Amino acid sequence: MNTLSYRTIVKSALFVIVGVVAAALVMNTLRVPVHGPSDEYILVFTDAEGLVDGNPVKMSGVRIGRVDGVSLDPQDDGTALARVRVRVESGHPLPEHVRASIRYGDMLGARYIAIDDAGPDGPERDGNTVTAAATTPPVNLTALMNGFQPLFASLDPQQVNELAQGFVDTFAGRTKSVNLLLSQIAKMGSNLSTNSAVFARLVANLDTLMGNADQRSGQLKELFAGLGQLTTAIVGDQGRLTSLFDSGDRAIASLAQMMTVAGDDFARSITGLRDVTGAWIPQTEKFETFLAKMPVMADRINHSGRYGGFMSLYMCNFTLKAGPAEVNLFGSSHSQMCR
Repeated sequence: MNTLSYRTIVKSALFVIVGVVAAALVMNTLRVPVHGPSDEYILVFTDAEGLVDGNPVKMSGVRIGRVDGVSLDPQDDGTALARVRVRVESGHPLPEHVRASIRYGDMLGARYIAIDDAGPDGPERDGNTVTAAATTPPVNLTALMNGFQPLFASLDPQQVNELAQGFVDTFAGRTKSVNLLLSQIAKMGSNLSTNSAVFARLVANLDTLMGNADQRSGQLKELFAGLGQLTTAIVGDQGRLTSLFDSGDRAIASLAQMMTVAGDDFARSITGLRDVTGAWIPQTEKFETFLAKMPVMADRINHSGRYGGFMSLYMCNFTLKAGPAEVNLFGSSHSQMCR
C-alpha cells in the first residue's frame, strides 16, 4: 500500500485553501455586498424583467445599494406586480419624492435600478415602500425593435442583412466589423435625411390634425356613437345587406356597360358638365341672392291673389345660353302683353 508523502499532502492542502479563498472572493465580488449600516426598501414595479439578486442600486451614477430579492405580488383584478427588495446604505437614504427606474447596465442585458429625486411635484414614497406610480419598468426591446419594422421594410433586404450582421459581429467581439456597422447606419441615416422635409411636413400635419380633433372631441364622440349604431344595424340585418350588395353589383355592371356603349358621348358629357360648373361657380353669389329673395317674392305673389283678387303672369322670354349657343324655349313669337 502506497502512502502519500508529506510534501504531497501539503501541496494538496494549499491548493484546496487557495481554491476556497478564490471562490469566496469571486462570490463576494459577484454579490457586491453593502458595506456599513443599511436600510431596506420595497420598490413596486409593473414589470421587473431581467432584474436579479445582486443587481446594483445607483443614485447619480454612484452605487449605493443592491437588490436583495424579487417576488411576485398578485392583485385582486387578476394582474400582478413585482416587489423588489433592495438594501441601501444608511448614509444615502432614498428621497421622499423619488423616481426609481430599471435600466440597462451593459449591452449584454445586465440591469440596475436608478434612483432619482422627483422634486416636490413628484410622487412621494409611502414610508420604506415606493409604489408603482413612482417606478418605471425596463424598456421592452422587442416592442422597440418591432417599432422599427416599417423602417426596415422600406430598406433593401441586402442592407438589412448587412446591418444585422454588423450588430452580431460587434457583439461577438469582432471589432473590425464596427466600421461596417457604422457605415450601414450612416447610409440608413442618409436615406432618412433626404426625406427630412417629408417627415417635417408629416409631423406638422399630424400636429394640426390632432389639434383639430381635440377641438371637435364632442363631434368625434357623436360620430363614433353613430358608427356604432350603424354597425349594429348592419350586423342585425345581414339579409338586406347581402341583397344590397347583390343589387349594387348588378347596378355597377349596368352602369359600366352603358359607359362602354356611350363611348365618346359619355366623355363629351363629362367635359360639358365641367364647362357648366365652371360657368356656374362664378355666379354663386348671384344665385344665393336669388334664393334669399325668393321667399319675399313668393309672399308678395301670394298676397296679391288673396280676397278674390287675381293676376295674370306672362312668360315673355326664357332663353338658355351655353357658350356661344343660345336657345329660346318659347320661340320667337310673344303675347300681345310682351310687345
